[in-house]
Amino acid sequence: QHAFVHYLMVEQGLRYLKPNGWGIYIVPAGLIQDENIKTLIEAIGEHGYFQALLSLPSNLFNNEKSRKAILLVQKAGDKAKQSENVLVGEIPDLKSKEELPKFLGAFENFLEKMK
Repeated sequence: QHAFVHYLMVEQGLRYLKPNGWGIYIVPAGLIQDENIKTLIEAIGEHGYFQALLSLPSNLFNNEKSRKAILLVQKAGDKAKQSENVLVGEIPDLKSKEELPKFLGAFENFLEKMK
């Protein structure tokens, strides 16, 4: 039931974005494992593109159930396109001097490919 609210929020939000615009949503991290994720992806596909789902570091939350993720979608437009590979992963611990720079480099590379 909870996931359905997030689906509606994302779908309605996409309708109001300007062409080529980006929607950034904070959603439950378990959304990607929800059995209805296909419905969400299809709804996004009607208006734009599902570009990334990045789980926030687990140490920011009291428990796994309350963990959140960042969902990036882009409204269709003359400059928008589906990324070659949807970026799905985890943002590392923000204090990690090794993992965080690697992640930021990979994310920057992902964004460069979107241009």
